Amino acid sequence: MSPHRILVILVILVIVTILGSAGVVSSRAASVTLIWTAPGQDSLVGRAARYDLRYSTQMIMPQNFLPAVEAPDLPLPAAPGTVQSCVLDGLPSGVVCYFAIKTVDQAGNWSAMSNVIACVPRATPALAPALLTPEDGAMGVATVPTLVWQASSGATSYRLQVGRTPVFGSPLMNHGGIVGTSFTFGALANDSTYYWRVQASGEGGSSAWSIVRSFRTLTETLMAPAATALLTPEDGATGVATVPTLVWQASGGATSYRLQVGRTPVFGSLLMDHGGIVGTSFTFGALANDSTYYWRVQASGEGGSSAWSIVRSFRTLTETLMAPAATVLLTPEDGATGVATGPTLAWQASGGATSYRLQVGRTPEFGSPLVDQGGIVGTSYAVSSLASDSTYYWRVQASGEDGSSAWSSVSSFRTVAGTASRSLPGLSFSVPRPNPARDLSLFECTLPEAAQVRVEVFDLAGRRMRLLADEPCAAGPRELVFDLRDDRGRQLAAGVYLVRAQVGRTPFMCRLVIVH
Repeated sequence: MSPHRILVILVILVIVTILGSAGVVSSRAASVTLIWTAPGQDSLVGRAARYDLRYSTQMIMPQNFLPAVEAPDLPLPAAPGTVQSCVLDGLPSGVVCYFAIKTVDQAGNWSAMSNVIACVPRATPALAPALLTPEDGAMGVATVPTLVWQASSGATSYRLQVGRTPVFGSPLMNHGGIVGTSFTFGALANDSTYYWRVQASGEGGSSAWSIVRSFRTLTETLMAPAATALLTPEDGATGVATVPTLVWQASGGATSYRLQVGRTPVFGSLLMDHGGIVGTSFTFGALANDSTYYWRVQASGEGGSSAWSIVRSFRTLTETLMAPAATVLLTPEDGATGVATGPTLAWQASGGATSYRLQVGRTPEFGSPLVDQGGIVGTSYAVSSLASDSTYYWRVQASGEDGSSAWSSVSSFRTVAGTASRSLPGLSFSVPRPNPARDLSLFECTLPEAAQVRVEVFDLAGRRMRLLADEPCAAGPRELVFDLRDDRGRQLAAGVYLVRAQVGRTPFMCRLVIVH
């Protein structure tokens, strides 16, 4: 009996198993697993040389075997009688596919085509999402809440239901087609309990509903800030610097501001859309010379966001003037040791500078600076609450009417050692991530030995917003998740916050920016 004929008898597809799509070629793709029994080179003796597996959405016959799609990355033939398999990805979901295989021996003799297997690949339905915030049973939730859930594998959209009862007989909201993992809506009634759940949908269908959560709204509605008034540049101003400083009036109750700058007064294509500004001015650029720009500002607070300010315009100068030169750092000297934990940093005045920006960090790259203070009108700045026996890096940038300088050279200093705050070897407390944060932020702490851990979050006015932890912890790694809410469960407004940690006798401090 020839090898060719032996291969026809032994190469048989026996099982087709449909697998769910998981990171396949496209959102409409699915996968199948094909299993067969390996033949020999000659009957059950020796090994075949290789396989040729093909598939098509049309019935495969010997005359159209070669035009079918060739499967990639097939295994080499194993010993005769061995069960072998391969996974084919990127198949069209919901469409009948046909599969057949041939083998060739070492002499180049091909078998006849195997039996044909047909199946309909289908993508796996998305998994039910997990709800994140508000936490189940949360109190004091805003009447215009943002509901947040975890992304579900395979999901392309989500459906949100909110009701007054956990059975959702007549939901107040039944909103589908949500492409993100959060949704803001309202206004809800004060001092009322609501229930919510989320369902994920994808190419493979819809998931089961998530576990139901409830929350209760605050007892009184806080008022949003009033719209702010723009100050400088004046409306229609000309000859404005290409690195301008835009200034507006403080709005009562505002904790942060959002600035938009565009080339048209309808702001269709924005050059800048920057939120979380905690002051009443912002410097940016460089803009084009001899060009008109439009700008507006929105105030945000615990009670929500204001209407936009009245739009103003300005025109930049026709030629770019020289920005100030980089400044020179004076004290502490580079590499200084024994520096106080509340030092005053000083630098040299730069010609043409009207203000300075200071950055202080734990690394010379300033990836997450502990201090990033702009608008300093003098040539010194007092920094507070640095850790003892620690190295810090700092630099300064000068700004004037004609733009900003390059950064100064980086200097470093080490704070004075103190027995009350000396760090243990191996002790660490990470900066928050992500930072800026929109929904959640994570802190990581490593303890070389058991210690009391206390972590608090303050606003820039020094008011404590949240006590994240105050408990004894065992040695080893520890994670703290911050849901960006205060001690009453209310979502914190966009802005800058200070995180202060006391791990044993060692203090840590870092900055967290919240955006919405």
